[in-house]
Amino acid sequence: DYNSINAYATYRKSFKDHNLKIMGGFSQETSRTEELKVSRLDMIDPDLPSITGGVGETTANDYYGEYIIRGAYGRINYDYQGKYLLEVNGRYDGSSRFPRNNRYGFFPSFSLGWQVGREKFMKWTENWLNEFKLRASWGEIGNQVLGDKLIHNYAYIAMMDPEKAQWIMNGMRPITLTTPGMVSSNFTWEVAKTTNIGVDLSLFNNRLQTTFEWYQRRTVGMLAPGADFSAEIGAAAPRMNAADLRNRGWEWSISWREQRGDWRYNISFNIYDSKTIIEKYDNAACSLPSDAMPYYEGMTLGEHWGYVTDGFYEINDFVPSSDDVKGWQDGVWTLREGITSIQGITVRPGDVKFKNLRDDENSVNRIDPGASTVDNPGDQKIIGNTSARFQFGSSLGFGYKGFDFSMLLQGTGKRDVWLLDQSIYKPFGGVKHGALYKGHSDYWKPRDMNANTVEGWTSVNDNPKYPRIYDNLGNQGSNFRTQTHFLENGAYLRVKNITVGYTFPTAWVSKVGLTKAKIYFSGENLFTFSSLPTGFDPERLSWSYPFYRTLSFGFNLTL
Repeated sequence: DYNSINAYATYRKSFKDHNLKIMGGFSQETSRTEELKVSRLDMIDPDLPSITGGVGETTANDYYGEYIIRGAYGRINYDYQGKYLLEVNGRYDGSSRFPRNNRYGFFPSFSLGWQVGREKFMKWTENWLNEFKLRASWGEIGNQVLGDKLIHNYAYIAMMDPEKAQWIMNGMRPITLTTPGMVSSNFTWEVAKTTNIGVDLSLFNNRLQTTFEWYQRRTVGMLAPGADFSAEIGAAAPRMNAADLRNRGWEWSISWREQRGDWRYNISFNIYDSKTIIEKYDNAACSLPSDAMPYYEGMTLGEHWGYVTDGFYEINDFVPSSDDVKGWQDGVWTLREGITSIQGITVRPGDVKFKNLRDDENSVNRIDPGASTVDNPGDQKIIGNTSARFQFGSSLGFGYKGFDFSMLLQGTGKRDVWLLDQSIYKPFGGVKHGALYKGHSDYWKPRDMNANTVEGWTSVNDNPKYPRIYDNLGNQGSNFRTQTHFLENGAYLRVKNITVGYTFPTAWVSKVGLTKAKIYFSGENLFTFSSLPTGFDPERLSWSYPFYRTLSFGFNLTL
């Protein structure tokens, strides 16, 4: 059940060159959810499904949850001669998703605008400048969305789940409760503070229009795991207002449209970019990002830590374990002096080799993760960033009399993508039976494993994509650790839409009782230019169903 109340009133007043508008209101939304899900296996007749129509295992789950959000809001708009613009907003909101003493927050915002083009000193531009506007704004907005629905509504309550105990009493495992997790009793709204500065220009009878904006968004008191707990605590850190982040970016758009006689055309382009930095987070050890500790102070959001790939180990990197080269495959693999080893791994020909970026007294000429901290990352470094950068779009169009053509482009200029999933990893993870996909045959393999010469043990491929294959997992955990070799370029350009149409002259269609008739052809996702492996969609970044390429043909008739 979901119920919403929204009531507001508006007052307007104009006197001479002054215009005033005041609005105030109240809102409330309540939601209550009850779910019961039951399933059973082994239906007698799959065409007649029912819980009692099966003989297999029955599972049941239920969920109950509710929340309330209540607030008051107001706005004041003022302008003088349409040249000087002011807006003031304020909200006072409360949410049941926070502890009782921290449920309410006040969130103000302000914006200013100046129509410079309407000033007397800009009169000399009136023949070609239609609008020149400067604007700036600052505001706060609260966020109370905490995650999945169970955490979302009751994050301040220590949850305990029923389970069968791990001990036996009277010949049975008794029913008990799990240990409650740690919770914080004083967390509240995370607050996003946004500053925006922009300029709008319109020239040549509004044919050329351009807008540029710079913005900064600081999220203060971001709800995240609140501390770097030691293992002795025995529990994960609770959600707290533990982190601050700053996002800075800009956006620029420009367009031109014109019509000359029966010809008309338009073109537009926009591009935007942003970068997010963690300004505050309680990660005292500066541990590298992980599920338990996802941030550290100074971190750029999306950064990817990993190793720098340095080719593959070859047979000449090892000391022979016998006089017969064939004996190597069953002998002891000993690296030659000066060849970099890997901590905890007995490497073999065809395994991935990494660059030795850092040595200390405990790890001379050896690849290791160090302490997995920013100060001591071992041989790891920032090898890329998964955030999309320089995203852009463009539209083109032209027409002549009844004919028209339009095209929409979109893309991302820079992005690093880590795509190590089943389409890449599957045949190299010890799976003896399974599908092989395009490109999987490009792995390191010796020319002749039974050869008595070193040449027979060198790779058939000069620069293979994948390392050697093991019958069992072997060294695959090391071979497929996060590294530059499997980091892909996620930049792309996509032709999102092309439409060609023809609108019949009114004089023709009126003879058959129509006011308008148009025939058209349209294509969606026609072409994509990307360097990602075959099967990966650069928008979804997943190896599953891509966006469909759709071709359509039709006509519109208006009576």
